[in-house]
Amino acid sequence: MIKACQKAVANPEFTAAVKKAKLTVQLLAGEEFFEASKTIYDTIKGLEEVLKSGFKIEGSR
Repeated sequence: MIKACQKAVANPEFTAAVKKAKLTVQLLAGEEFFEASKTIYDTIKGLEEVLKSGFKIEGSR
């Protein structure tokens, strides 16, 4: 997986798409990736009931 990510980041088409989308890509080491993934998972898990309830955002249909 690490080699695939390194290959993608080195791809000029990929880097052009990242710049066009005004994004930042940062490769993380194993432990950093695990911690970031866990944080994202925990955040979404904490919102599970709100997401399941089908909340309506004001001004949306």
